[in-house]
Amino acid sequence: MSSSAALECGFLFGINELFDLKIKPIDIALMGQKAEHWVGINCGIMDQFSSVMGQENKVIKIDCRTLEYEYHNADFNDYSLILFDSNVKHSLMTSAYNERRKQCEEGIGIIKKNYPKIHSFRDCTENQVMSLKDKMSKDVFKRSLFVVKEIKRVTLACEALDKGDIETLGKLMFETHEGLSLDYEVSCAELDMIVDTLKKEEAVVGSRLMGGGFGGCTINLIKKGHEERIKKQLSALYLDAFGIELKVYDVKISNGTSLYTNN
Repeated sequence: MSSSAALECGFLFGINELFDLKIKPIDIALMGQKAEHWVGINCGIMDQFSSVMGQENKVIKIDCRTLEYEYHNADFNDYSLILFDSNVKHSLMTSAYNERRKQCEEGIGIIKKNYPKIHSFRDCTENQVMSLKDKMSKDVFKRSLFVVKEIKRVTLACEALDKGDIETLGKLMFETHEGLSLDYEVSCAELDMIVDTLKKEEAVVGSRLMGGGFGGCTINLIKKGHEERIKKQLSALYLDAFGIELKVYDVKISNGTSLYTNN
């Protein structure tokens, strides 16, 4: 669903196939990332990597330092995966993304200075970040704390998937959205309204924004049998609140960039 990464990796994949360039999939992902950097978006590798390396009914846990990765089963047998598109895109996204990146770099720099054995946020604990609150600006502290908490949530989410514990996965999704909204501050009123409304629904086990934020979609896990009711109710509430038509996409986890042949 990430349009820029899909475009980059799809184009590179096509050129690779057409001219038999023998470019490795991971290198296609890295080339896509460099294209983003060239136009001024200092993004990580997640979107491009997922676009190229995705597998049906699997999620990928990526080590962005080494590009080592592992797959975890994502069998949502009793649940539907639905995207609610806010149908808005606020212009803050690019500038805010780069600003968050700088704030995180400042945060890890302060942490390293005070805890020399720490090399990245993943080596850091919440208590260590808390101990440095007075040494960081308010925003740098909030960004740093969010990242450390989110790293922990990723690990817990993979464990939940391995156990088939979708309820726990959903709870972590709600927690992530709260962190993205309050601490990382990349949400917006429209996305928050969608998640807050769905959080009151017993049939919705998890909801969070996806992508760069400031608009775009929420990704939602909904118990089967309740989808149409929730789509209808949320669409009406959203239209009433913002005067905007909500877009709805039923999705599934599929293979990444691949060659399509029309037989």
